[in-house]
Amino acid sequence: MGYFIQTEFVQAAGPARAPQPAKVSPTPDVAASSSHSSSPSDSPAVDGACLCDTAAPAAERRAALGRLIAARAEQALTACLAADDNEAVQMAATGLWELWYGEAGPEARRSLELGIEAMNAGELDSAAAIFSRLAAKYPDWPEAENKLATVLYLQGKPRGSIALCQSVVAKKPDHFGAWNGLALCAIQVEDWPLALRAVRESLRLQPRAEMNLRLLKLVESRMPEA
Repeated sequence: MGYFIQTEFVQAAGPARAPQPAKVSPTPDVAASSSHSSSPSDSPAVDGACLCDTAAPAAERRAALGRLIAARAEQALTACLAADDNEAVQMAATGLWELWYGEAGPEARRSLELGIEAMNAGELDSAAAIFSRLAAKYPDWPEAENKLATVLYLQGKPRGSIALCQSVVAKKPDHFGAWNGLALCAIQVEDWPLALRAVRESLRLQPRAEMNLRLLKLVESRMPEA
């Protein structure tokens, strides 16, 4: 497995199952019909601050997350990835996965989830076929490529995974999962300059993530001296 363990790549590439924030409402499936007038705040910045506020009641933080998801406030959720509080970071990540999984619509998401189920069951060829079809049908949807990158890595094809991760971050520069996956694959093929760039981008988004800090230390130790 080279310089990293398989589970780290899978974690970087996204949750094993479709994200389902506990007691968060509204979800993306009903967001289109939700009225913002009933929300205590119409500002993603305010809701982002609430999500990161450790002094706020848990129910208020969950409600803020629900409003951010309904508003598709990707920028505010991304900002919360850098929070000092680990729970806020996890909630923000959950919100982002929720948005990314649903970007191509309900039908595409259901197909994505079928591919994830196949991947979890070890049916990698079936999963790859599903993700490949989705990537072809929805070329502007980064998440299909991101999941295909995971499968390619699991099939022992890190260079193919690198190409897909690079495509994902070209479309969505703040996709922390793709940057993590790119770093891990670049480490495996010993492309240290690429690994360093990917780790630094990962740290830009998640500066307190232990895995990112460990990867930075590893990559820096492997970089050729100038």
